[in-house]
Amino acid sequence: MHSLLEIEEIFLDKEKELEIEKPLNRKRLLFLYLFIFFCLSALLAKVSYLQIVKGEYYQKTAEENRIRIKSIPGLRGIIYDAKGRQLVNNALSAKEKLVRQYIDGPISAHIIGYVNSENKGQTGLEMIYENYLKGQDGKKRIEVDSLGKNHRIIASQEPQFGNNLILNLDFDLQKKLYQTLPETPSAGIILDSKTGGILALASKPSFDNNLFSQGISETDYQNLIQDQQKPLFNRVISGQYPPGSTIKPLIAAAALEENLIDPWQEITDLPYLQIRNQYNPEIIYKFPDWKDHGRVNMIKAIKESCNIYFYQVGEKLGWRNFQKYAKLFNLGNTLGIDLPNEAHGYTPKDGWLGDLYHTVIGQGDLTATVLQVASYTAAIANNGKLYQPQIVDKIIDSDNNLIKDILPKILKSNFLKEENLKIIQQGMDQGLEHGKTGTAQFGPDKKKYHAWYTSYKENLVITILVEQGTSGQQTALPIAREIYTWYDSNQ
Repeated sequence: MHSLLEIEEIFLDKEKELEIEKPLNRKRLLFLYLFIFFCLSALLAKVSYLQIVKGEYYQKTAEENRIRIKSIPGLRGIIYDAKGRQLVNNALSAKEKLVRQYIDGPISAHIIGYVNSENKGQTGLEMIYENYLKGQDGKKRIEVDSLGKNHRIIASQEPQFGNNLILNLDFDLQKKLYQTLPETPSAGIILDSKTGGILALASKPSFDNNLFSQGISETDYQNLIQDQQKPLFNRVISGQYPPGSTIKPLIAAAALEENLIDPWQEITDLPYLQIRNQYNPEIIYKFPDWKDHGRVNMIKAIKESCNIYFYQVGEKLGWRNFQKYAKLFNLGNTLGIDLPNEAHGYTPKDGWLGDLYHTVIGQGDLTATVLQVASYTAAIANNGKLYQPQIVDKIIDSDNNLIKDILPKILKSNFLKEENLKIIQQGMDQGLEHGKTGTAQFGPDKKKYHAWYTSYKENLVITILVEQGTSGQQTALPIAREIYTWYDSNQ
């Protein structure tokens, strides 16, 4: 019995051994092979991706951990006046950041403008000539150790200097103009009548452009933009004002060119002219003069600024001829000065007779910039040539090689006869210089006045505007006279 059980156990063990020795199921084996193939393919794909596709990235990342690139700021070009005096310079701040420094900032802020904290021109010449002035940054590739400390310079690219500007501006004359203008809102310009070159240009109140280049604080910025006197506003090129009697030489020239009046014929100055309302004849409008001038011809009418005379000249001239000569003298249009935000001014095209009366004495809807008044004064001074006003004379590189020579550009010429110009010039003769005052009413009640004086002497044209002045004779003329006297004594 016992031995029978042992024999059965032996056979059972044999059967189990035979089961173990059976080969694996083919499906299972195929699955195993596929699994191994997939794992190897995925591994190969990952290695290929890291080595081929992302290899450059990881190499660059590793390189950047070892190499630092330091930017070397390119120096911005310098701005010089006509006599070679430096008006700006470049300096490094305590943080080794390049900053722009303006010499006597407020004196020429409206001309030069300013750069922002990134050293990019925002207004003035800094903006207009940005592509010439800006330098090109250089680079240094520096190897660092594991602690980030500089080990050695691997390579370097030197920065490039920006180009320099040489202006027509005479900084001594600029300073004199700025100091002679009152602290109240006012503007002045001095230009060369023979070339259109701007010798000086000032608008008051002004501002310190160094505030912007060095990173202006929010408080300082708000103080500037909220100031009721608008110190950031360039009154010379952007202000639009009724020109008052400074327009009268232009109106006289137009009448002479059209053969509408004999300049030597005298008329009796009346206390006023009157016009009846065309719809209601009982309504009469009166257009007075500012004083009794007696018998006047054209020369006396210009010299004494006789309104009655010019009302009658304007009536003969008409709107069409007024528009013709306004365009010839470039009123209602920009002159193309190399500064941003030049205004057009406005020249009315039509209206009733009363509107025409107002227009020909520089009132009503007619407006002009200080630059435009100076420009048409220069055209009278130089026998009918109207030049484009220009601040920059030359652009040179850092080695003084000429990059660009900005030559005088004539916008219009030969639209006034020499004999007619001489009559106008006689009327403008003030003894020491030739000029024309203007006192322009403005405001809702017309009880405030802008004081004008535009004038020329030899090649200098000086135009002064004082907002809310007493009169052109009392407020603006003395400013120009002081500058002429100073100029003569300093030549």
